[in-house]
Amino acid sequence: MRKLALILLVALCANASDVVYLKNGDRISGSVEKLSDSKLLVKSAVMGEVKIDLGQVEHVASDKGIIIASNGETYTAKEMNFADSHANLSITETHAVSLPQVAVTNIYSPENAPVVHEPSAWNGWSGSIDAGMSAARGNTQTTNLNLGFRAARTTQDDQITFGMTSLFAESTATGQTITSANAIHGGARYDRNVSNNAFTFALTNFDSDQLQNLDLRTVVGGGMGLRVAQTEKASFNFFTGASMNDEAFSTQPDRRTGELLTGQEFNMKFSPRAGLSQHLMFFPNLTDRGEYRIAFDSTATLKFNSWLGWQSTLTNMYITNPAPGAHNNDLLLTTGIRVMLGSEGQFKPRLKMPTLAN
Repeated sequence: MRKLALILLVALCANASDVVYLKNGDRISGSVEKLSDSKLLVKSAVMGEVKIDLGQVEHVASDKGIIIASNGETYTAKEMNFADSHANLSITETHAVSLPQVAVTNIYSPENAPVVHEPSAWNGWSGSIDAGMSAARGNTQTTNLNLGFRAARTTQDDQITFGMTSLFAESTATGQTITSANAIHGGARYDRNVSNNAFTFALTNFDSDQLQNLDLRTVVGGGMGLRVAQTEKASFNFFTGASMNDEAFSTQPDRRTGELLTGQEFNMKFSPRAGLSQHLMFFPNLTDRGEYRIAFDSTATLKFNSWLGWQSTLTNMYITNPAPGAHNNDLLLTTGIRVMLGSEGQFKPRLKMPTLAN
């Protein structure tokens, strides 16, 4: 009887497709199910389900190959070794890949691969609505109103975003009404991965500003971008390209100019509830040499719960050749509640990028 049990035990271990070697010299044979909370779940015919701290794993070997997921990319490797905070994958005899251990998001056998449903054109969207208002009545009457929205759809390969912000401020005293702000900024952008650290983009922006005598500015452009650094909490991208700028004014002839465009974008999560996003774009004018535009915006957010939060947005538009009688600079500050509609995914590279300094 004991010999039969021993034979069955040896047979079960021999049929195990995955073997996990630990730093203390132990090894566990079975099937690698998944990685969750830095715990590797292994289903063993002898020991049942075993959860192993990934920091205790030295080596994983598989006859069929194991699948390693990292930032939207998957790799199939026969062996995986952990050393110096990196996961070293043996893809083939001549091809190896090294990933930061923190970049490994899942590990599993082919038969345990999760089913991924790519969102259709009509789902996978998320968004937010911003609103703020202040008013005073008495010797003077003032009204301030700001509205905004953002919608985004993110997949492993691309991202499309729409957004709009507006600010209106008016005051009345001694029978005279003064409008101190009446501006609207909106636009759409499409980004698509083309390599491990590069992406293409196309954009269109619309601006209207009463105090700039600007009825409508329409910008259409595109170009290439580079991910300089990205972690789960922060990202920094640089991009460059060209655009066409059409401007309609109420006090002067319309203008159409070609522009270069270059810029950067930075996103940071300070905590699960607090974050900061910042965008800067520089438009040197190719038609009227020496003229240029600068567009800057930064938004700080604080989440109260999964659907409600508070936002503060600073927007600055600078132009060297404004309409006659208008200032070069227009600074807008808006703040108010934010209603969140779903959770927006992060547009990630195919491989882990260099980390930002702490």
